[in-house]
Amino acid sequence: MTKIGITGASGHIGGVLCKMLLDKGYDIGLFVYKTKIDLDVPQDLGSITNKDEVSNFVKKYDKIIHMAADISVGSGSKNKMWQTNVIGTKHVAEACLEHSIKRLVHFTSIAAIDQMPLEIPVNERSKLVTPAAFATAYGRSKADAEREVLKCIAKGLDAVLIAPTSVMGPMDFKPSVLGQSLLDIYNNSIPAVVKGGQDWVDVRDIAEGALLALEKGRSGEKYLLGSEFYSIQELAQQIGALYNRKVPSTALPYWIARLGVPFEALKSKLSGKPNGFTQEGLSALKYGNPSISHKKATDELGYMPRPVKESLKDTLDWLVEYHKK
Repeated sequence: MTKIGITGASGHIGGVLCKMLLDKGYDIGLFVYKTKIDLDVPQDLGSITNKDEVSNFVKKYDKIIHMAADISVGSGSKNKMWQTNVIGTKHVAEACLEHSIKRLVHFTSIAAIDQMPLEIPVNERSKLVTPAAFATAYGRSKADAEREVLKCIAKGLDAVLIAPTSVMGPMDFKPSVLGQSLLDIYNNSIPAVVKGGQDWVDVRDIAEGALLALEKGRSGEKYLLGSEFYSIQELAQQIGALYNRKVPSTALPYWIARLGVPFEALKSKLSGKPNGFTQEGLSALKYGNPSISHKKATDELGYMPRPVKESLKDTLDWLVEYHKK
């Protein structure tokens, strides 16, 4: 049986993907940082930034799914993000090449793609962000990480890249920044939302897309995994309609929202709740392209994402039940 090694299993996508693989009978093992997770599968403790630890893990497996990443929307830990996302990916890709791994599925991100100008649709041929282009620190790091994988593909590595858009869905245990924001809207605990939006996709569809890429993806190709664009205000309206609840109705302009960034940072620090109300988080919403195509993944892999409205209800049903006060 093919043995699949996975990095980043402790994250939202990782947890859903591991469960899916185990349910389908796959033989998996994990590379985890500091603490083992609650799965009865082989687990190697190590740091993605340690080349030898990564190599020792990779050589045990036939195929690798690389998800491990620092996805911070803040700008205070750019060096740590770069080390994890770029150097860590470089170590994984080079180890896969060295040990003749049959396939690497690398999770890149829509944030790595230059989405400007917003009037031009985004697809797999859209260029990666460059130092001259607008991008968050996270987006720049994921673009550089993608370039490391492409270098190894040029040397003969069998790798497929998948680029999810913004993620929502059940099993959001921490919760994520988006999960907390959806709870805040549901509870009407914030006075307003922010203008702007993203293409959103269900975590279960991303997991399915990763599995499709593992088995059907063309070597050297990239596939965008998205679903539909919704503004934050539209998500709030959907939540109000789905649950017949009062939700924030005002959408603040970007320049006004920026004034609240330091106050939200302090609030997050005091409450311990995740904070998406950062300069980079706001920029990601302001510059989210409304036309991101997943046609290539649908045509070549059979990727069929569910509607965002369905994902939103499943997400909130799960979040409300799990995070009851």
